[in-house]
Amino acid sequence: MKILILSSSKLEKDPRILRQIRALKDDHDLITCGLSNSGIHGLTAEYPILFRPSKNQPFIKRVHNFLKMKAGMYENLTWDSEVIRTLDTHLYDCIIVNDPREMPLAVELQKGLSKQAKIYFDLHEWFIELDNHEYINKIFRTLIDKYYTKADEWSTVNIELAELYAERYSNKPKVVTNAGAFWDLQPSLIDTNQIKIVHHGILNPTRKLEEMIRLMDLLDDRFSLDLYLVGTDDSYLKELVTMANKAKVRFLPPVKYDDIVPTLNGYDIGLFILQEDVVSYKYALPNKLFEFIQGRLAVAISPNISMKKVVEKYKLGIVGDDFSAESLADKLNELSAGDINEMKNKSHSAASKLNDEIGIKLIKQIVSSFDN
Repeated sequence: MKILILSSSKLEKDPRILRQIRALKDDHDLITCGLSNSGIHGLTAEYPILFRPSKNQPFIKRVHNFLKMKAGMYENLTWDSEVIRTLDTHLYDCIIVNDPREMPLAVELQKGLSKQAKIYFDLHEWFIELDNHEYINKIFRTLIDKYYTKADEWSTVNIELAELYAERYSNKPKVVTNAGAFWDLQPSLIDTNQIKIVHHGILNPTRKLEEMIRLMDLLDDRFSLDLYLVGTDDSYLKELVTMANKAKVRFLPPVKYDDIVPTLNGYDIGLFILQEDVVSYKYALPNKLFEFIQGRLAVAISPNISMKKVVEKYKLGIVGDDFSAESLADKLNELSAGDINEMKNKSHSAASKLNDEIGIKLIKQIVSSFDN
């Protein structure tokens, strides 16, 4: 089969896209179209020609995008006629869509050479209420309401979101979690006097990272925190650096995707406090939780429903009673080195189960069902 993977993300940094490519590249002709190439060898073609509305675009383009969005015209915010002309030189059997903004593009391609193409829509988030910017939510919600049922198959990251999508649209997505590849590692040794906490993720004010920094002021002197943050919001980064206790908190450069788990393996506790402001955060089950587990870390998280289920099922960490730094601080301060070591060993046991083996099989099954 000839398969097109669409996503307005940087493909080499998008774990779900990379997982799809790993699942399918040996058995199919794969073509990607995103903001950048995946960096994976052996694909039929890669077209880094999608774009996002941003302040870096030419002024005329920004004005054009603003007027379109103001008028509720969200159909081609990340692509144009040139993208159609480039992609329509291939006849696709399957189009995998990873962002609601590319669903109209997939449907448009069905009007060209790929009239029989099946569409597989992978919903990475609860796009109906993605974050606390209602304007952004409206764009995604409008697109999904119009295009959800135009897909032939769907998947999302956990059962909770699958049920929410089924309630809204009847068609229930399958579940492909954000679990990544299995790493053959051992838990690192703990220094009783220096317990190393780590967080990696997006530098985004809506994530309220300051709560994790504030946590460090409430912990005893055994604990330190290293932050690996990806993003370009320099003013927010400056705010975080200013409030951080420099004796306990370090800001380190982000590492390449393939280096994340080996880097985490040198730490003791993976930390994530995510306020339950919107539905997508309430049911978050992010890549980083599974990367903490592959890194053989104990885990300390806020009580977001889907993350809490995993941590408590496998007994591999602690969960705050609420979303405050104080709630998690009380539990962390009570931990002994032996407690943390036991949790790291629980992560070690869970790593062989919580990886992408099942997800890759399911992706293959979904795509192969289109060949019948």
